[in-house]
Amino acid sequence: MRYLGVADNIAELANLVAEGQEFEQMVGSFIDHNKHLVKKGLGAEAASNFQFPPPLLANKVEQGDVEDCFLAAMTEKLFQDWALGDPPKWIAEPCRFLNRPHFSIQTRYVDYLEKLRRISPEPFRKRNLFYTEKVLDRC
Repeated sequence: MRYLGVADNIAELANLVAEGQEFEQMVGSFIDHNKHLVKKGLGAEAASNFQFPPPLLANKVEQGDVEDCFLAAMTEKLFQDWALGDPPKWIAEPCRFLNRPHFSIQTRYVDYLEKLRRISPEPFRKRNLFYTEKVLDRC
């Protein structure tokens, strides 16, 4: 079922972002919708919403390469957290890994950046994405 402002699947989410929708808003709504499905015992339906590879955003939107990697890390982490089984194979594609580190915040404080390197969830860390451990938490 389609809800206003919520992508039906992760491929549609990426398409909407490529068309100009706000990445963070689309991701947040998508997480909320799928978390609701899992809580209702519809984990298989939630898992199916991640199966189709999202089109790449690199060279389409600013920070598109980061967002491509974020979607893969998010998918892997949610499959772990929600016990959805094996994540889809597309998350392991080389284009879903950054060659350079990306931090959730720009700061001169090296100690904080090192802290992010330590606490970032593993699916993010292995893709060179460094966020807090609560990166996917919602209010």
